[in-house]
Amino acid sequence: MRIGIDLSVLKQSRTGIGNYAFNLSQALPKRGSGHEFIFFGGPKGAIPFFSRHVSYARQIQKENLDVFHGPANVLPLGFPYLTSLRRATGDISPRQGRVAGTMTRSVITLHDLAIYRHPEWFPKGQWLATKLIVPASIRKASKIIAPSQATKKDLIELFRVPGEKIIVIPHGVEPRFFKESGISNSQFPILNQFSMSKFSKPYILFVGTLEPRKNIERIVDAYADLPKDILERYDLVLAGRKGWNDRDILLKIGKEKIKVLPDITNDQLPELYQNAALFVYPSLYEGFGLPILEAMAAGAPVITSNTSSMPEVAAGAAITINPLHTGEISGAIEKILRDPALVKQLSEDGVSRARHFTWGETAKRTLSVYESLS
Repeated sequence: MRIGIDLSVLKQSRTGIGNYAFNLSQALPKRGSGHEFIFFGGPKGAIPFFSRHVSYARQIQKENLDVFHGPANVLPLGFPYLTSLRRATGDISPRQGRVAGTMTRSVITLHDLAIYRHPEWFPKGQWLATKLIVPASIRKASKIIAPSQATKKDLIELFRVPGEKIIVIPHGVEPRFFKESGISNSQFPILNQFSMSKFSKPYILFVGTLEPRKNIERIVDAYADLPKDILERYDLVLAGRKGWNDRDILLKIGKEKIKVLPDITNDQLPELYQNAALFVYPSLYEGFGLPILEAMAAGAPVITSNTSSMPEVAAGAAITINPLHTGEISGAIEKILRDPALVKQLSEDGVSRARHFTWGETAKRTLSVYESLS
């Protein structure tokens, strides 16, 4: 099969969906040696939005692909240049499951539906994507890959997608995140590279964009509510770039003197996880929640939410809490930090859980989706 994959998301910073697209593009050729892969829009140079859609649709037609995969929620749509494609292909009415104006079967990965569940968490002005492009892509795709049963459930409820059209394929964990022997929790070489004061204490870690749905303010409140002896012994480290509507978050962080690492790189993340006393991730909503598994792979005890996909991903290898209850977050932190036996159990269970998720398996199952359309 000739399989096209949209990698234009790699032009942005490699977080979330970008990591998914990158790792999938690396793993697929190793698993699908009998197939030919054509990658569209790699990381060099930005292409304007509409130009990208026009360019990709024309390239799909030119490449004579069997399957085109949009790993970032959308397909290249046929508007507003459908007429020229009609003349070129003779196809007046693009059929269901085909990329507009072509005869190529299509797949999308729909990572989450947070913007439909909670539009208040996102900036305004995204109507083109939310009202037109994403719904049209969901409708036109031959198959939809969802990273969790929770996202599949949202697709069925919000868009009335037939269950048989949705294939659940979890993300993988890169091998580099798994804990290596010889790394001491008393050393912080990554942290000490930053211009802020040196880190000499063990730390409680959060990794993610500083935005409302990540529940940062409650993390800070929960930390501030910890007993004095724990506050004296442990720092709180927030590793992530600034996000939308982060003013209140930054004000709260400033008042509590929390350590923020806004420029942490993907290469530095494994060591950051491996040195953490625990990882706290009480997000309000996730389509998957890969940081949970990355922290588990590194051996860090994990606290996460009991909502959306997170209990599904953690599967009993983490302490789950109600993310709306600051007291539950604080209580879980204290419980772990005061119980070495619990730390050991969560660490071992977490590593075991994380080993179930590999990019090789993600690629294998994704190839099965492509092949089902041949």
